Amino acid sequence: MGRVFKENSVLERVYETWMSDSGSSEDLFTFIKHVPLAGTVLDCGCGNGEFTRLCAPYVDSIIGIDVSQTMIDKAKSMTNEDKVSYHVMDMATLHFPHTFHRIIAMNDVLNFCTSLDQLKQVVHQVYHHLEIGGTFSFDVHHPQRMDEEGYSESGVLAGIDYEYMLQKEDHHLVHTFIWYENDYPTLEIITQTLFDESDLKEVFSEHEWELTVVGDDWIEGFHPCEKWMIHARRRV
Repeated sequence: MGRVFKENSVLERVYETWMSDSGSSEDLFTFIKHVPLAGTVLDCGCGNGEFTRLCAPYVDSIIGIDVSQTMIDKAKSMTNEDKVSYHVMDMATLHFPHTFHRIIAMNDVLNFCTSLDQLKQVVHQVYHHLEIGGTFSFDVHHPQRMDEEGYSESGVLAGIDYEYMLQKEDHHLVHTFIWYENDYPTLEIITQTLFDESDLKEVFSEHEWELTVVGDDWIEGFHPCEKWMIHARRRV
């Protein structure tokens, strides 16, 4: 999947504050617990380790991975539990010598796949690192969540003035940040790929996976909403 943030990214530095302001973590963790947490867990795209730490009291051990060394360093500095460990690793190239009882990838991690083929590669890696009967829990944007007008806001984040714009372009969400930290503004653009119901059903074949889908409105099934939260249980 590769790096989400560019080198010397402002967003990478303030990401913890940005995500805490979104208020989505509580709902996502409630969804994770719909399938009881236990055993060994892998948290993919763990960022600062928020979900890793939330899951830790319920499990035997948990590993958080992220492609960003900066985020892994933050996660380590915020965690003080022997059952938790962190590694810099891309979930598209997982290389653990064992399987996990549970794998999670929250906060739109799968939307950072650049194509359907890359999503297939990521899910292939997850499949081979998950125990039979184990569950992969994740969330993705609904493909129609943003209209053509998009969304914009401005404010102050971690003491830095910013402008933010979110627009839909074809099958992508484009996040544009302008940071006013120094004499010259800093521009950051992050792109996410949108996957529809047919894409997900193609990747998660019925022979290998059993899907349970809930919208962020807590209505079950694939339907219009802002995001789908999905438990995928490995069948075979």
